Amino acid sequence: MEVYIYDSDGGKWQLPELLTWEISHGFCSPCDSFEMEFLHSGGCLEKLSDSVDMAAYHDGRTVFRGRIDGYDARCGQSGSTVKLYGRGLQALLLDNEAESADYYGADIDSILAKHFSALGLGEVDKAGVSGKADRFSVGNGWSHWKALSSFAEFCCGVKPRFAPNGTLVLDGEKGGNTYRIDDKTAVISQSCGEDRYGVISHVLVKRRYTNKGAVAENADFIKKGGRCLRIVNVPKSTFYDSMRHEADYQIKKSMENYRWARVTVAEAFPAFPGDRLEMESSPLGVRGSFLITATRCRGSAAGVSTEIEMREV
Repeated sequence: MEVYIYDSDGGKWQLPELLTWEISHGFCSPCDSFEMEFLHSGGCLEKLSDSVDMAAYHDGRTVFRGRIDGYDARCGQSGSTVKLYGRGLQALLLDNEAESADYYGADIDSILAKHFSALGLGEVDKAGVSGKADRFSVGNGWSHWKALSSFAEFCCGVKPRFAPNGTLVLDGEKGGNTYRIDDKTAVISQSCGEDRYGVISHVLVKRRYTNKGAVAENADFIKKGGRCLRIVNVPKSTFYDSMRHEADYQIKKSMENYRWARVTVAEAFPAFPGDRLEMESSPLGVRGSFLITATRCRGSAAGVSTEIEMREV
């Protein structure tokens, strides 16, 4: 893997051969991240002190673009090493607080201009995503990422993520590649399960100061005996369609980690979040089509591996 760091003036420096590394991708919760260790060499600390961004490449393709958070240099009996770590480009949106505001008739383009492009980021894959809100509020203490992702999820019905090359993909669950696991795949381990804690069966959305409300039900969970009610209060001026949308949104969010599955393969970067995984062989009987939601790729002298998290499509 080739890794380059950049300073604020555009200066570029390639890191020495890596001793160990770990690169994690997901739907930005938590933020994409990297950590890598290499041997210390003369002058490298000065370069690292001025560094701002990094880019990593594997087999000719970009596997990570991000911001450098810091480094840790150590010297001991085993030699001198440096550990470099940081996060994906989402870090810029997470670390900068947005001004509280109420938007009326805002669409995705106006939200991107205010909470994405204004921070110097420009690569966006909108892939036909559209959406508009009669009213959308940015609360006190919200980051630019919370403002952007909340609008995308609630008003556009999509879940954004950052691609490995640093592009913001608004509809993060579509447009990916397909990765297949069969009897010939070098599978290291596999696990799966269910976590029903926090899964919502009913949501009641009520207008403040009135008795009018909308109820949404999680039919599949109710059939299994699930019982978990949530009550959400909204301004009295909220339209009925928006109330229904809020109720459905709450149920959908609660189901994200209901059924989970993981598989670890002896490959480097075989897939990324947003890709589809076709499980054709499984000792646990976990077969079918899945959406990849997170990957964690590790490498060292002992070899490489990638842990893949997924959920049913």
